[in-house]
Amino acid sequence: MSRFPAYVVTMLALDLLGMSLAAGVLPPALRTYGFGATLLLAPLAAYWLIYREGFERLSLGRLLGRESDDE
Repeated sequence: MSRFPAYVVTMLALDLLGMSLAAGVLPPALRTYGFGATLLLAPLAAYWLIYREGFERLSLGRLLGRESDDE
């Protein structure tokens, strides 16, 4: 998978995870802040994971079957 589709999929997965956590953990009065934080931080985290080799730095690259693009 090239980098941009991987970025989009990772961002959507992080959005889903963040929204689920915010809806399940935060009280109703604070959910808007949790949703906003998720929408702001998910693209940044996805960028770091995909373009800055964050999966490899976290030693998750081998578990996900990703190879380095340095070849």
